[in-house]
Amino acid sequence: MSQYFLLKRLKTFALYIFVMLVIPLGCSYQNIVYEQPRILDRTGRYYVPRPIPMDPENFKSDCRLVKNINIVNEDDSSKTKTSRIGQYTHKWDVDLQNWSETASNLVRSEFKKRGVAVTDKASTVLKLSVTRAELVWKFWKIRSMLTLRVTTGSGYAAGYDVVNESIDLYDSVDGAVTKAVTAMFLDKNILNYLMPTIDTDGDGVYDCSDKCPETLEGLAVNSRGCPLDSDGDGVFDYQDQCPGTPMGVKVDSKGCPLVLDSDGDGVFDDRDECPGTPKGAQVNEKGCWIIPDVLFHYDKYDIRPQYSINIDKVIAVLQTNPSLKITLEGHTDYLGSEAYNDRLSIRRANVVMQYMIHKGIASNRLSAVGFGFSRPKTPDRSDAGRAVNRRTEFKLVP
Repeated sequence: MSQYFLLKRLKTFALYIFVMLVIPLGCSYQNIVYEQPRILDRTGRYYVPRPIPMDPENFKSDCRLVKNINIVNEDDSSKTKTSRIGQYTHKWDVDLQNWSETASNLVRSEFKKRGVAVTDKASTVLKLSVTRAELVWKFWKIRSMLTLRVTTGSGYAAGYDVVNESIDLYDSVDGAVTKAVTAMFLDKNILNYLMPTIDTDGDGVYDCSDKCPETLEGLAVNSRGCPLDSDGDGVFDYQDQCPGTPMGVKVDSKGCPLVLDSDGDGVFDDRDECPGTPKGAQVNEKGCWIIPDVLFHYDKYDIRPQYSINIDKVIAVLQTNPSLKITLEGHTDYLGSEAYNDRLSIRRANVVMQYMIHKGIASNRLSAVGFGFSRPKTPDRSDAGRAVNRRTEFKLVP
């Protein structure tokens, strides 16, 4: 029985602490939060937001804006909306007409900054109206939710729902209006209405963005309204007599390189370390013919299938250049006697030469020579190094 009475006394004491301390603290906290002094409008009943200037980066365009505009507050009669800040707090009255006027004033000031005259006689019209304004109390911040409705003189209409949060009630409200106006200026349909859409040369790019306003009819253009320049040499394709010029090469008014490529290998003479490259030959960045060696197994001189392709490429160049002559040079690794390697190396050169003759190359355009191990490609005596040295090389005859 004594335990029962003790438990009952504890419950009574806890309730007393809650009533005497927690509730008063909570009430005083609410009073501190919501009784913030602020200048109200002339009626003394409603707070009217202040127009905060927009970030200039949110209203930029290459196109010129209209010369004058009419900004209309679409709320022609006073309207109020009651909104509750929090579930257990007081209500907040919103004068939507005055809020719409704040948004209208902000839009007017942004246009004036950009040299646009604001007048009620302008044919370009924007009608603005704030149709919703609500607050949500959060623990550390106050969230303002606002809807701005905009209608253009052309009939386009849109609503912009924004949310802004701040620890200060009024900063939250003011910022919401600016966010809504910013959202309007980011709307492409609004921007298109505010900017003249004239395309004098008919290339599909409006004059305000056209960097080449006198483009000839029928020419394909880029996003700037200029004729295409596929090789990027500064000469338009329809004027370029040397299309495909490598990037960075200086050209004349016809789009042709000022520095020649005498052998036509794609490497200009000022960078070509191997001038006179045969026509059709594949070259490296230095302009030299890339001719892979034909490699052989140890102590063998038969052509391995994967190297037939390399020989066929050389044959194709010889067929394109009838006066071209080639010397086949055979080599071995260091294993074996000098005499044996000399014989093996000439066999390796001869087998490649016979393959080429069989493919239609005249014998008087080919010669074969063996060097044994006297001219190794690498001094490496490992298995990998020896494999590279067992080869036949192609050499142009001057």
